[in-house]
Amino acid sequence: MEASGVNQENGLQLMGRFEQRPSLRGLNNHLFPSGLLPREVVEITGESALGKTYMLMDLIARCVLPSTVMCGECEKPSGGLEAGVFLLDQDHHFDLLKLVRIMEVRVKMFLKDIDDSTVDKVISASLKRLVTLHLYSDDELTPSLLSVQNYIFSNSNVSLVAMDSIGAHYWQSVAANGKRKIDTYVEDILKQVHQILGAFQVSFVYTRPAAFASKFSGLPPDLSNVWDLRNVNTKVKLKLLKGNTKIAEVHSKMNIHSVSYEICDNGIEWSST
Repeated sequence: MEASGVNQENGLQLMGRFEQRPSLRGLNNHLFPSGLLPREVVEITGESALGKTYMLMDLIARCVLPSTVMCGECEKPSGGLEAGVFLLDQDHHFDLLKLVRIMEVRVKMFLKDIDDSTVDKVISASLKRLVTLHLYSDDELTPSLLSVQNYIFSNSNVSLVAMDSIGAHYWQSVAANGKRKIDTYVEDILKQVHQILGAFQVSFVYTRPAAFASKFSGLPPDLSNVWDLRNVNTKVKLKLLKGNTKIAEVHSKMNIHSVSYEICDNGIEWSST
């Protein structure tokens, strides 16, 4: 018999309360000054060619690279967090060769005298922390999230789940199930993320094309200050200003801040606006 008014905690929820995963503090101090918190949801949106997928690559590179590398008899910082990432690739724009290039440049930036052979070993070991699952239809989402659940259940090094992009199969869904607002479609996906992955201390970052973005001015009213993989906590809105200046507007429940950026071989280069 169940006690009235008492929530029953399942095994996944119990494990999730006590599990330890690599911290995402320091993932990107320009976008997330306090780091990415467990169960935080981040949306990256913007027009085409402003670097949504590239920005996601930059975050993933930082995650999977090691925190230190042995150079001779010395252990030196190498700029990574040594955290696992599970990527749900929905529109197939994610370029592994570009990711490797970002990682290579970043390692050499931290370790000036490192030889190419060691760089290759570092990158090879780092890529083992990245798992990619390619989705080709809307029907594949639920089984794919269950695959993510199974993987992160048995791999405590995974701290980030990423999706590129969340609206990739929207029109396919409309054709199959009838017209509905893009916001409702995204909310339904986040509900599944919460239901299937909500027990784990992982963060969720996804890209969303500007054509599928919510219209808002000032602070988006739908942002949440509850971290439960259910609602968006932070929105990163990429914009192109006059003079070809690119900025990232970072919206949270409490404030807005902007950072200018450029897309380079080593990922994203930042400067405060």
